[in-house]
Amino acid sequence: MGGVAVAAGGGLALSALANQYYQQVLHKERNLRPISDIVNNPDAREKGLAVLENLNRVGTFGLFGELANTVMNVGKGGDNRELSIDGRVIAVQSLLSMFDAVNSFIAQGFNADYTHVIRPAFNALGGTSLLQYMQIANNAQDGLPPN
Repeated sequence: MGGVAVAAGGGLALSALANQYYQQVLHKERNLRPISDIVNNPDAREKGLAVLENLNRVGTFGLFGELANTVMNVGKGGDNRELSIDGRVIAVQSLLSMFDAVNSFIAQGFNADYTHVIRPAFNALGGTSLLQYMQIANNAQDGLPPN
């Protein structure tokens, strides 16, 4: 659960950075609920939709984030970037990658190793960005003294 919080925090930070780029460099507004809505809007549903839109635009949770955004944001305005043919091709590729990971698991005598089973299965489930955020957090902690 902590990894999801780190990934969400990193995704929102990236989205805020992209927001600044759009406003100050391109002089445009993004078609998203602003991140300030997360703090300032008293409506919990709008806060949730603002988080979902911003994380989806950055791609933090991959296909599952797109699917959640498609289901929750239908007809709500804001970022209605729905699943597309591209997303469906990626979904089929993810399904095939998961099949390969399960196939490796069976071929290894039901022995799961990180290289051939766990990491490919995690990537097939859309966990690539979460792995990257966890590696960033791990590398950032390398310079810290132990407790």
